[in-house]
Amino acid sequence: MERAGGFFTEDERRRRYEELKEHFYRNPDEITFLTVTALFAEDGGAARENRETAKAAIERIRQRIAAGEPYEEVAALLAKEEPGKWLVRERTFLENENRGEAYMGPSLLREAVKLPVGQISEIVEEEQGYSLLKTIERIDRGYIPYVEARDDVERRMIDAAYETEVRRRMGVMRLEILRDVYDQAEM
Repeated sequence: MERAGGFFTEDERRRRYEELKEHFYRNPDEITFLTVTALFAEDGGAARENRETAKAAIERIRQRIAAGEPYEEVAALLAKEEPGKWLVRERTFLENENRGEAYMGPSLLREAVKLPVGQISEIVEEEQGYSLLKTIERIDRGYIPYVEARDDVERRMIDAAYETEVRRRMGVMRLEILRDVYDQAEM
C-alpha cells in the first residue's frame, strides 16, 4: 500500500483515528441544568445569616423534593417568594468549558458533568451558598470528523513511533554499555 503524503498509509491513520477518537476527538456534550442555591452572606447581606442556616434551608428543600414535590415547582416558588435568599438559575455549558457568564465553581461543575438527565444532585457547597441541581438536557455533540483530525492523528502516530524507537535504541545502548563494563572488568 502506498504511503503518499506522510509516514503512514491512509488506512493506518483512519484505524488509529477510530482507536483514539473517544479520548481525543470527542466534542464536548452540551449540558443544561437548573440550580437552586440557598444563599448565605457572611458579610451581613440580604441572604441568610450564615452557612449553617443556608445548609439547613437547602436540606429542607431536598426533603420536599424527595417526598415528591416537583423540583421545577419548588424552584419557581422559592425564586418568587424569597428572591434574596434563593438563587434559581438555568445554565447551559459545554462539558469542557467553564468561562465567562457560565462560570461555575469546580464542585458544581463536577456534579453537573456526572449527573444523568432528570436526576437531582446531592447538596453541593459553592462560594455563595449550598445548591441542588437537576440536569434537564444533555446533547451529545459527536466527534471531530476524521478529515479535521487527520494531521493530529498522524502527529500522534509519529510521536508514538519516535518514542518506541528511542526506547529501543536506549535499550541497545544500555546493553552496549553493560558489555563494555563487563569487558573492562574482565581485563
